[in-house]
Amino acid sequence: MGQIADEAHEAGIMMTFEVLNRYETAAINTAAQALDYIRLSGSDHLRIHLDTFHMAVEEADMAAAIRLAAPRLGYLEFGQSGRGPLMTGVVDIPRIVATALEAGYTGPFGVEAFTRDVLTSQASSALAIWRSPYTDGTALVAEAARLITDAAGG
Repeated sequence: MGQIADEAHEAGIMMTFEVLNRYETAAINTAAQALDYIRLSGSDHLRIHLDTFHMAVEEADMAAAIRLAAPRLGYLEFGQSGRGPLMTGVVDIPRIVATALEAGYTGPFGVEAFTRDVLTSQASSALAIWRSPYTDGTALVAEAARLITDAAGG
């Protein structure tokens, strides 16, 4: 993995891997484990993809996990506990944005939300999406962009 990350870097590509919760994999579930994996890879270029949805399951303190991973954090994704709009669950997105920026994170932010109303029924069934926490994807993205921008200070 480290060799591939180094080759990707030489080609101008940042290689990340997503840290998932225990219900999706037993391999790497926390920011600390991700850092160990990078160390074992031997690469200075492999980066971490943290997702607040998975962090809500695995991390006792999301802010501490982000601060720990910040030097190797390549992608920070926001997913709410119910996979709906970012203001409708238990994850404090403004706090996470502020923590990441304070820790020196300058990479991209992403948003992941699922609803049966926006996807095809085949895709919804394949992903086990049974609910519809929102009906307008464009409105969801606009609200997420405002939330992230406001939390970043403008």
